[in-house]
Amino acid sequence: MVEIGVSSSGLVRKFVGKPRIWVGAVWCSIGLAWILLAVWGEPTPSRIVLGAIWLLLGILQVVVALLDRKNGRGFYQTGAVDETGEQH
Repeated sequence: MVEIGVSSSGLVRKFVGKPRIWVGAVWCSIGLAWILLAVWGEPTPSRIVLGAIWLLLGILQVVVALLDRKNGRGFYQTGAVDETGEQH
């Protein structure tokens, strides 16, 4: 019998759920674009902070998604295969 990966129930898992890598990459792109537009336009601290928050959330999602893929958890969890070769 194959053991299925166990998803952690920590604070980060409750915050980001089961992210995919591309979702985190999009969030990082939005944060970076927001920071660049804030710097080129009218550089107010609130705009830069908001862009940094988007960027940090994106990085967090990418890290969690990569760890999930490495350990077979979250969205990247595979089903168990029984002795007949059928996936559940």
